[in-house]
Amino acid sequence: MSKQRGKVSSSDITGGAGESFEQHVDAVFLAMLLVRAIPPVLTDCQVKEVHFQTQHLGWETDDVLVVGNNGAGEQRSLACQVKRTFTVSSSGADCEETFSGFWHDFSEASRFDRSHDCLALVTLRGTNTLLHVFNSMLDCARASLDAKDFLHRLSTPGYIDKKARWYADEIHLIVNKAAGREVPEDGRR
Repeated sequence: MSKQRGKVSSSDITGGAGESFEQHVDAVFLAMLLVRAIPPVLTDCQVKEVHFQTQHLGWETDDVLVVGNNGAGEQRSLACQVKRTFTVSSSGADCEETFSGFWHDFSEASRFDRSHDCLALVTLRGTNTLLHVFNSMLDCARASLDAKDFLHRLSTPGYIDKKARWYADEIHLIVNKAAGREVPEDGRR
């Protein structure tokens, strides 16, 4: 009684798990729009508009665009890329596409105001490395006074995990490729 069994595809792959997660994220932002809620990241705003698949609007970070108004009446945008899973690596096509899109949007003053707007990567699950080390690199960046301070913190032995510096270097490689030139780490244009 030996039956030959074929390889069965994962329901995550064939069932559209990534699309399902993105739809759930979309639904959360639509609910925020309905009640004029305060969105994540843009914590001084109420949601005014939500747009999906915004490449037709010129965005490369194109899964979700949340537009809000703050108390001063200023408009702010949060462009989100939604990923079920994510790995930071300059050799990963998904990572390269995501950070290249971030760079192009960040560099385009006609759609992105660096003093008001934000970019976000929304993930369902992350590895301990992504959640701990990558997040600690992001926390370090937020806590830094400027790019020079950030680089100092990354290079100070014992201040942050060595893998965090590796993540910063990988992202820098992707940004350089997207820009078509060497982008100074110190933030100069």
